[in-house]
Amino acid sequence: MFRRWHYSRSSSNCARTWVLRRASVDVGALAALPPLRPCAVKVSEISGGKVGADKVIALSRLVIDPEEPQNAATILIGAFLRTLRREGRWQAVVTFADLSEGHTGAVYRAANATFAGVTAPEPYWVDPSTGRRVSRKSTKSRTARTMSELGLERRVSPGKLRFIWWLT
Repeated sequence: MFRRWHYSRSSSNCARTWVLRRASVDVGALAALPPLRPCAVKVSEISGGKVGADKVIALSRLVIDPEEPQNAATILIGAFLRTLRREGRWQAVVTFADLSEGHTGAVYRAANATFAGVTAPEPYWVDPSTGRRVSRKSTKSRTARTMSELGLERRVSPGKLRFIWWLT
């Protein structure tokens, strides 16, 4: 589902996945995993130290079949949050709406997430022939010149909207 509907066309192999099914057909999915340390520390700081950085999980991917009703994403997020609260391991969930992809975070607001600011702008590379982003992993060992020579375009994201659900 992530390859079909998510703009990144991927998800982490290490992520825990929740699936929304309707009549035995998968119609949505979300993936969650611990965020990078700086992100977890930022959430801890936003909480005023009430949430430990090791108690933060990130909702990293969310996809819903475009044919599904508008509330399908909030139904899936609600099930995800109820499971995490029941398990008791995590104190906060962080997620982001990518402004460079035209995302506004409306689904996160509808699921009662707390808006927690905008991240710093960051550069990324796009293949102009397909419009797809090039993975960060493939850019770490290449210079900007090499990326340009490959025909890729450098763009700068206006940042991402940060949202948090407090679980405790």
